[in-house]
Amino acid sequence: MATQRSFVVPCPAKVNLVLSVVGRRSSDGYHLLDMAMEPISLYDLLHLTVSPSSSPTVELQCPALPAVASADNLVVKTAHRILTLAAERGVPTAYKFHFYLDKRIPHGAGLGGGSSNAAAVIGLLAEVLSLPLETAELSQLAAGIGADVPFFMTPTLCRVKGIGDRVLPAGKSRRRWYVLVKPPVLIDTFWAYKKLNYKLTKKNFNINMRQFFRPAKLVKKYNLFNDFEEIVFSEFPLLAEIKEWLLGRLAVAGALMSGSGSAVYAVFFDYRSAVAAYRQACEQWEGSDCRIFLAHTVF
Repeated sequence: MATQRSFVVPCPAKVNLVLSVVGRRSSDGYHLLDMAMEPISLYDLLHLTVSPSSSPTVELQCPALPAVASADNLVVKTAHRILTLAAERGVPTAYKFHFYLDKRIPHGAGLGGGSSNAAAVIGLLAEVLSLPLETAELSQLAAGIGADVPFFMTPTLCRVKGIGDRVLPAGKSRRRWYVLVKPPVLIDTFWAYKKLNYKLTKKNFNINMRQFFRPAKLVKKYNLFNDFEEIVFSEFPLLAEIKEWLLGRLAVAGALMSGSGSAVYAVFFDYRSAVAAYRQACEQWEGSDCRIFLAHTVF
């Protein structure tokens, strides 16, 4: 590569329509999950500039979150992992990789922004370096970086199992609209898992994927579920209040906390109802530190 090249990749957020913690893996203690996940039209934008260099160099800028631009960020960690793998396979890596992250997905919201960024880095660098990786290798690499990363490699409505490494695409579903409220609360994922006593939770939640494909006239409400809501809501009652308020909106098809929080969303079958709820949410939390988003299903 004799000249500079530039790329821009959109990184979608996700919502958990179902999140059930079904146990722990005996070999390493990792939590076993059963989830339904869907990408939505709330995006980070990841810019990459690649230029010749005497040795591999990775840089990251993220003005929205200055603390994110460090070696601990998933963008940087993922890039280094890809470069190490490329070097092991004899692929030239002597380039300067400058990432600029336009962060639009709120941090610490349970919307998978960091994992989506990591998946974008894997795809980008595999293309830039012409790194020959089979689909199974890409999935294994993604799973080693984070539980949600395999989903974001080919984001669509999916059933996700295991430690997030078993991604089962469900097919093209109908369009849904989402109103998301992100309160000024950060939920530590490690804390949430530690607090979750799955010995006392109900048995595996029966995920009904068919409901997400049915016409609106045949489904009045979605059957949504998140194992983390009880423990998170008990510690942060504002999230429970937000969910209750969202469930009171006209024509709402359901509401749920995404991931381990702290974003809470309401889902709607049609655009008009979603816009009305979005405007009401903006009025309801005007002057607060809550952030409100309107998004839809990504196909």
